[in-house]
Formats: sequence, structure tokens, C-alpha cells
Amino acid sequence: HTHTHTPALQVFCKFVVPSMRSPLPRHGGTITLVVVVAVASCVAGVGAGQLPPPQLVDGGRSVIVAPGTSAVPLGLYGMVFVHYQPRSQFKPMAPSDFDKLILANWTTGVSLHFTWEDIQPTPDGLNFSRLDTFMAQLDAACERAGRLPACKKVFLKPYFAKEPAWSYTGPLPETEPFVSHNNLGMRVVVQPRSWVPFPGPVVGNRTIPISTDAAWQGQVEKLSAGVAAWLNEVDINATRIVMMHMAPPVMGSLQMRPGPQQLFQYMTNDANDTLGMHWNKKDHIQAWVSAAQAMGKFGAYAKRPWVFDFTVLPPKKANSSYLYLDTADQATVLNALAEAHPAGPGAVLAKTESLHVVVAGDTGLCSWHPDPAKALSSFVVQLETEAKTIPYALIAARHGRHGWENFAPLSMPALPKNHTAVPAMYPLGQLANNSLYLNPEPATQAPRRPQGTLWAEIWRDEAIDTSLAPACVDPASLEHSLVCWNARIIATYTTKPSLFE
Repeated sequence: HTHTHTPALQVFCKFVVPSMRSPLPRHGGTITLVVVVAVASCVAGVGAGQLPPPQLVDGGRSVIVAPGTSAVPLGLYGMVFVHYQPRSQFKPMAPSDFDKLILANWTTGVSLHFTWEDIQPTPDGLNFSRLDTFMAQLDAACERAGRLPACKKVFLKPYFAKEPAWSYTGPLPETEPFVSHNNLGMRVVVQPRSWVPFPGPVVGNRTIPISTDAAWQGQVEKLSAGVAAWLNEVDINATRIVMMHMAPPVMGSLQMRPGPQQLFQYMTNDANDTLGMHWNKKDHIQAWVSAAQAMGKFGAYAKRPWVFDFTVLPPKKANSSYLYLDTADQATVLNALAEAHPAGPGAVLAKTESLHVVVAGDTGLCSWHPDPAKALSSFVVQLETEAKTIPYALIAARHGRHGWENFAPLSMPALPKNHTAVPAMYPLGQLANNSLYLNPEPATQAPRRPQGTLWAEIWRDEAIDTSLAPACVDPASLEHSLVCWNARIIATYTTKPSLFE
């Protein structure tokens, strides 16, 4: 490429990817890497541990993390929903968007979100037509691009807490939440209108399931069984859908945090909370452990690596001593998954969220803070200083079984705060370094201590159309830098000496 890079993007290709030679392919399959000593010399070692390093396959573009499981593509994954609700921040995926998703030479995989509502839109039983349609559109785009079906592999992510509208048809509070039963007999927290601007799985639901509720735990297992049956029907050999996120009894996203922050003030660590949730930390963790053990019941899951989502940011409330789930608490679930997977502990991967780090205040900049190393939410503070509670030492010691989610700083036009109110995004090159190394700050410092990152997930707009970037970012420069980031993840695994030494 011969683009003029904005200053925030220039650092990436100069510092992170000294081994790349231009031009890079604009579209199409393989990214050719020319590996030189400069790349190998910046790859530090990780402790030996007990897990063997993943096996490189597909010419160094994928890895097998455990015998008998699918090969996992290395690089950036485009993160999309199987279905977009009205008033979402994104428009529905058109055929042309699928074409862009396939042709984007800065992604190697697709991270596919689906909800309980997506597979049971009516009370009449499970219906996987939305997932079927999405997979068919993905294959059609591969064909239009002159490629074989499943030309980009899929990472499947179930957001079961995003419940269908029919599951609760009772009254809605205006200001204060209350606990009720939904139409399936689950105890749920009914959210006030002030918490949720409108119903729907994109921005939030009217009700919050309670992780310690036995009916919710049973419902999650039923939904998991249905997904496993669908996988056996559409991809019995696990060649299209190659990774599966753990399906836990969540109270919000796929993290262990118990619900949205608005709920924390009502929670106690016993059965005496004012709402009647009867939630407590011990049973919450056990519910997740039980769900991890249940994953081993389904043969379709055994063929795929499983992913566990570490929660990085603790709640900042007076009761955070029991709401805060530290590394040891979360490792209990990770270990349960490792024991349950038929292919062994190497088949379990750790994922962490919020790769884009924000700080308070309005600097008037486009997407990044002028000096993120001095910001309160500095990458070093989050990943290094609080090492006792942040899980990165554990992740780095697991021999290259780690991924990142949530790179969405540059478009998402319905979220203007990403550009102005809380801009403190790292410059893209620095952000990419942060995804690969534990201590890359400041930007002039040679990166050390690789995390062993297999993949990083970027949001839909960054994955399909860099022209949606804000005015202060050159779309061609953004595209080029994303290509470099994707290639650098691959290079981390293909250079010697290995990061596993």
C-alpha cells in the first residue's frame, strides 16, 4: 500500500510488523509473510507449564489446540449478530455486507453472536432458521468470491440471557426493579424503563435471569442441547463452525459479572436481599461450574475448542468484595471446563473483553487519549499492577490459548461517545501491541512477554467497511493497519524462536 497514514496509525506497521513487505493483497485468501530476524527477536518466551503448544496447520495460518478438535484460524475475526433488531446501532446484514465480510483481507474468521430469542422466537420450540440463513448467506458470499464454502470459519457465541419477548409478559416498572416469575417459571429481575430504553436483545432486555435460579440453569442446559443437535445436523465434522463459547447461566453478557451495574446496589451475599433474588457468590460460581461440566454431555461440542470469557473490570461498589470475581474465582470455572472437555485441558481457550480501554473526560480527540500511559485506565495498570486479581499471568502460561474481544473504536456511528466523550482509545498500533504482549507500554519500548493470542474480535463495521471510519481517520490507512494487525497475530505463531520456549 502507498497510503498516507494518520499519526495514530503510523506506529503500527513501523513498530509491530517490521517483517511485512508491501504491497499486501487487497482481497483474497492467503497473506504472505516474509519473516526476518527482527520479528523473531521480539518474540519472548512463556513458561513451559503443563500444556503442549498448539500444532500449526494450514501453512501456519491455523492451529490445533488439542488432538481431535477443529483447527482454529489465527488472526482477526469479524464480530456480527445473526439477526439485527430494529433500532439496533447496526443495520441488518445485506448480501453486499456478506461479500465485504468475506473479501476483507484483514479478517480470517467470523465471530457469530446469537441469542435465546434467535433460536426460539416463539414459544413453539427451538427454531434455527436464523442461524441456517446466516450460514447459507456466508457460503453464498464465499461462492461469489470464487472460494469454497466455509471459506471463513465461524466462532459460535450463545447469548442466552437475551431472552425472547414472549418469555415475560407481566407488568413493567417505571423506576425500581422487582423480582417476578416469567412464563417459564424462572425467577427474573424485571428492569425499570430507566434501565432499558427499549426491549430487544441488542441494548438490553426487560428481565434479567438470575444465575442461581434452578429453572434458569435448566433452561440453559435445554438450549445448549438444542444447539448441539443443530451442530450435528449442519456441521457434524466441525469444519465450518470451529469454536464454541461456553454457554453459562449468565445474567447479562458472557461474563461472570452478576448482571448490569444498576443491579449491584440491590445485591447481598445471602438470601436476604430486598428484591428477593436470593443470589450469593458461592452459588453463582457453582452454577457456572455446573454449566461447564454440562458441556461435556454433548458430543457436538467435543469436536470444538471451548472458550471461557474472563471478566476484567470489577464493580466499583461498596459490596464489591463479594461481587468482584477475581482470577481464582474465574479459574474455578476454567478448570471445570478443562476437566470436562473430552479432548483435555488444551482444548479450552481463555478470552478477555474490552480490548479498547476508555477513560473519563472529553479531550475533543477522535478516538484516542493523547497519553494513555498516564490515564487511570492504563493498560499497564489493568494487566500488570493488579496481577493478583487480573488473569493475564494465568493466560500467558497456558501456551497460546488466548483471544481478545471488543475492538470497536472507529465506527459504530450510533455510539458517538466512542469518538468524543470517552475517546481514550490507544492509537491503533499501540492497541494491537496491547493485544499481543503483556507490557508493551510505552510505545517506544520493545514488546515483551507474549500473551499467546490466537485471535482478536473486531466489530461489524471495522470488519466489513473501513469507509465508515470517522473523518479524522483515513479509511485506507485503517484498512492497511488492520491488515498488519491480522498478519502480526499470525507471525507471532509462525516465527522462531517460539513464544512457547
